[in-house]
Formats: sequence, C-alpha cells, structure tokens
Amino acid sequence: MLVGIVISTLQAAACAGGSARPNPDGSRDVAGARADDISGATDRGSVLVADAQANVPISVGSGIDALATEAQPQNQDSTESSPDDSARARDPANEDGPTAAGNPDTLADDPPDPASDSPLDGSRGGDTTAPSDAAAPNTTCGACASYGTPTQLGRVTVAALNNMSGMAVSKRNAGVLYVHNDLTRTEFFALSESAALLATFTFPATAVVDMEDMAVAHCPSGSCVYLADTGDNNSVRTSYAILRITEPEVTLGQAPSMMTLVADKLAFSYPDGPHNTESLLVDPGSATIYVITNANTVPGTVYRLPATFGGAAMVAQKLVTLTVPKPADGPATGASAQPCGAGFLLRTNTILYEFRIPIGSPFETAFDAVPVSVPLAIEAKGEAVAYRPDGRGYLTTGEGTMQPISEVGCP
Repeated sequence: MLVGIVISTLQAAACAGGSARPNPDGSRDVAGARADDISGATDRGSVLVADAQANVPISVGSGIDALATEAQPQNQDSTESSPDDSARARDPANEDGPTAAGNPDTLADDPPDPASDSPLDGSRGGDTTAPSDAAAPNTTCGACASYGTPTQLGRVTVAALNNMSGMAVSKRNAGVLYVHNDLTRTEFFALSESAALLATFTFPATAVVDMEDMAVAHCPSGSCVYLADTGDNNSVRTSYAILRITEPEVTLGQAPSMMTLVADKLAFSYPDGPHNTESLLVDPGSATIYVITNANTVPGTVYRLPATFGGAAMVAQKLVTLTVPKPADGPATGASAQPCGAGFLLRTNTILYEFRIPIGSPFETAFDAVPVSVPLAIEAKGEAVAYRPDGRGYLTTGEGTMQPISEVGCP
C-alpha cells in the first residue's frame, strides 16, 4: 500500500490494539492484539538481520516533515481482533497515578503546537518545565512508516564496557550516544556512533544495585540522562530507583575525558512485591516514567511513576499488562520512547516490537496499540535499543564485550 505525502497540517489515525479488560488490582490486560512474527534470518552483507518488515504506517502529525513510503507485504501470524476493539475504553481507576505526591493529571488529547518550545504533550501531568538552552527544541521530529535493513555503525572496544546493558542517544550533543554497564557500577559512557570513547561519567555519591536501562528526555534543566536501577533477578529487593542526571556537554572527536556528576534519585517500590525490570520509558512530553517487567514466558507489565525526584520513596502504579513478549520471544530487555510522541520500542534478545500511535496522541495510548515486529540485527544476547532524536530510526546493541552498534532507519 502506498503511503502518500502527508501535508504538515493533516493528522491521520494509527492502528489501535485489542480490548482492555480491568483486573481486580486496577490494572488491565490488553487482549485481542496481534503482532507480526520475525521468521528466519538471512545474511545481508556484513550484518545478519531478522527477516521482518513493519507493515503498519505511522501517521505523521502537524508540523512534521512529510513521508512517502511504500509498505512491503509480508505474511502474518495473527489473531483477529474483536469487532469492538476500536472502541476500547480506558479504565478510569487506572488514571489516578502512583500513590505519592506529584501524580500525573488526566491525559489530554490535544496535539502539540509545533511552533512551541514546550514538551510535545505539555498538557499532561508531571514535569513540564520549559527546556533550557542546553537542549534545543527538535524542529524536525518525525517517524518512519517502515524501516530499512540494519547496518553496523561500529564495534565497542572500550575495555571498561565489558557488560553493556542500556543505551540512549543524546539530545544535546549531535552524534553522541550513551551506554552503561549492568549491575553496580556508578558510571556511564559517551560514545560516537562508530563506538569511539568520548567520555566517562561517574556519580559516586549515589549507590546503585543493578542498572538495567537508560533514556534521554526532558527535565527541569533541559535534557537529562535517566538511569533505571531496577534489576532484580532473584526478586529479593524491597526498593528500586530511577536516577536523573543533567545531560553533560560532549564534543565529537574530543579526547576521552572523565567527569563526576550529581544524580537526583527517585526511590520506589511496587504495590505487588518485587519485580525484575530491564526496560525504561520516559514520556517525551510530560517526563512521566514507566518501567516494564522482565519475566520469562509471560508478557511485560507496565508500572508508572511521576517525575518526582528527591522526595520520599513512593509506590509505582501498576498500569497495564502488554500482549508481548510472547513465550518464544524471551523476556523484555530494553525499551525506548519515540521522541516525537509516536509510541515506543520494546525488545528482547531476539525480537523488537514497535507500539505506534499518531504523533501528538497521549503517550499512554501506545500501551493499547497493536505491536508490530520491526527489523533487528542479530546480536549476541541483544539487550538495548534507542530511537534517534529525530524519531527517524533507532540504534541497537547487545550485552557483554566487543558488541556492535547497529542502526535501522527509514528506507
């Protein structure tokens, strides 16, 4: 199907998922949704890729560059949604926010003003402080209607990066990405996209137990690095944390440097006991925080936290159980929020799903979207994923040493 030129003043609707059914604990299961399967792998040049093609176009909203893309047909292993899926209603009991001060307000449906420097969905609760000069507004934000073939950008050879776990792409520094190791090391690294080391950042004043994922998103100082100290393989922890650090300045080509930074901390627990979570999302509009559980053979469950740092520990709100990962996919290992507000990516070691919504929609509607599988490089213990700041593609990498960094963009 040919997706026509999208004029900047038009907005189209994206696909919605199955019906939402409330659980006794106030969360909801997304039922009746389907996802494309990745089948087989082929050698395409220097990178092995999972043989998948996204087949649900994204509608690009007001103020976004037009896209003209032809979606490729593919076989689907699908389950048809029920006739009333399109009329899914959200459970008002789930919109009250976490049990702590600073809860998000009711979501708004108004699209953002592209001429404004405010967050894309500033009508929502959470932190909506205007960005500082350190984080220039993204005026070219968009989305891919489909994706091309993964290509390798470089391979990490930094000796200190021997257990990579999370990755995010800088908003402040063009061409710079951040990565961190698993477990207890209070540090993260700035790399070029070709994997050259640019800087090492430490935050020794804040201890961590098991860092699993990271994100770059809006914050009161403009743009911040968010780190998820949420790993709990043995399900024994009683407290978890999200750390927030003002994004440092990094220059491509600079000699490797070291810097000590200060981290804000959001301590929390879960309402239903310990969980191992390895996937972090930060709403690009409100900076509301979401973590997604890592559990074998069952789909991930989403928990929500407001962007309230430095206060008393809070209890996250159980929000929704997704339809993926499927039992054969393995558990969720990383996630990334689409910076233009068009949904999010969720990956396992072997498959990558995209949850798509129209740009300008309330971010949480993405949890009800039908996930589609999108191209993913074959990686040794694939672990992390991060969108590009303009929304037109994403980067992936694996856990461990000497890992490649791969890119997937619009065709």
